Amino acid sequence: MISVDTNVLIRAVLEDDLLQAAKAKSLMKEASESKKLYVSSYAILEMAWVLKVKGQPIDRL
Repeated sequence: MISVDTNVLIRAVLEDDLLQAAKAKSLMKEASESKKLYVSSYAILEMAWVLKVKGQPIDRL
């Protein structure tokens, strides 16, 4: 099981650091395909808050 935190989610969504975004997306894709990805509800809620604070549309989730 691979658990990702808010930082990984934010990097993948915002792509504010292209290298980190690519690594985050790759990690999540591989873990998801092997059905070993875990994202807590708290990480999702925190990601929504960060997107709101940064003025990003919530539909980016």
